[in-house]
Amino acid sequence: MPISAWLFTFTALVGCTDDPHVVYEPNDSIPQGDTTPPVIVHEAVTTTQLYNQSVPMQATVTDDDAGVFVVQVLYRQETSSMWHDTTLMDLEGDTIYDGQIPGSDVLTGGMYYYVYAMDREENEATFPEEGEGDPLHFRISPD
Repeated sequence: MPISAWLFTFTALVGCTDDPHVVYEPNDSIPQGDTTPPVIVHEAVTTTQLYNQSVPMQATVTDDDAGVFVVQVLYRQETSSMWHDTTLMDLEGDTIYDGQIPGSDVLTGGMYYYVYAMDREENEATFPEEGEGDPLHFRISPD
């Protein structure tokens, strides 16, 4: 799993933060036996993006049973096999998660990406469904 090490660190930190943007609260009751993954709706980036400019990302993610724990965009240059991630945040509390791929990672050629979500019962989902196996793609222009 691409976020396993990060997830352990995030889980440890969540219990010691008063950040209102944290989706998970450790004292919430979590339904036992939930096996339904989150539902991800995302409008793919299809337009050419500018070199060294951040790429806005947005996804609507819901999970009626256990609640959403984390939403990320995993991305890589088309000439690389190394995936990077950025966390999307639900700043309004309305299931719309926003973030961006940092401009420093938007280089020449093109970029592959997919959206990943996990609920508090550790059910996982990706968009597109095949995730890393069939990621979305956009081109990058120098000007």
